[in-house]
Parts: sequence; structure tokens; C-alpha cells
Amino acid sequence: MEYKDLKDQACRYVDELKPVIYGIAESLHDHPETGMNEVFASATLKKILQDCGFAIDNPVADAFPTAFHAVCGHGPFQMGFLAEYDALPEIGHGCGHNLLGAGSVAAAIAVKEYLEKNGKEGTVVFFGCPGEEGGSGKGFMARDGVFDELDFAISWHPGD
Repeated sequence: MEYKDLKDQACRYVDELKPVIYGIAESLHDHPETGMNEVFASATLKKILQDCGFAIDNPVADAFPTAFHAVCGHGPFQMGFLAEYDALPEIGHGCGHNLLGAGSVAAAIAVKEYLEKNGKEGTVVFFGCPGEEGGSGKGFMARDGVFDELDFAISWHPGD
């Protein structure tokens, strides 16, 4: 399969997910939770991922009850997708972490779909990372070895 075909296929998977992804973004926006208190956000993302065939492990870091990871697929190659979903105090989702969580879900599910529909091996691991607004949840998770088994991890945050 050529690169253009792969890209087109990936874009189709994401397009199919638009209603789910928009729903996640809007729902998290309407229920802002500050770092380490993201009970609604964590539960929302876990439910979507579980409905899409991911196995959920919660919590993954002892100190973070809203941290989790969701796993799907098989094979030695492990791909990590890191999501943020906390809000700023008194502002809510002014930094767009509701969008980061929704976008990361879209990416993880699209890769899972690609692997399954094309008979490819690979393990997709989604990480719910709490407390990114001033709490550095990912840093503590990395310190605790949560990401050690991954071959690569994708985390993103838009800027100007």
C-alpha cells in the first residue's frame, strides 16, 4: 500500500469518528475539572475507549486516581498516545485540554482500526494523563516507569 493510500485510509477513520470526538470535546468542555480531580473526564474517555474494544487499567500511577491506560491490539510494537483533559482553575478549558483528550482518542482509535482492518500487528496504548496544568502528571508517570514498555509515544499541544 502506498503512502497516499495509508493517509487516505487514516483520514477516513478519523472522519468516521467525528461525532464521537466532537461529543467528547464538548462534554469535557461542559464539565471542567482541575488537575488530579478529572473524575468525569477520565470516566468519559475510558468509556469511549472501552466501547471501541480497549481494555482499561485504572489507576496506573499510585498517586493519580484519574490516570489510566487503555490497551488494544497485539504484537511487540507498542505505540503510546498521551492525552490531557484537565482544566484551568476559574477559566475552565481555556487551554483546550478537552480538545487534546478528544484528539488523542481519535488518533488511538484510528490506529487501532488501521491495524485491525489491514491485519497488522501492534499494540495501541492510550494514556490518560491528569494534572497537566501546573501538575506535570506525565513527568510523574514517566518517573514511575509507566511509559517504559513503549516503542514510541505521541503527546501534543498546539501553540502559535
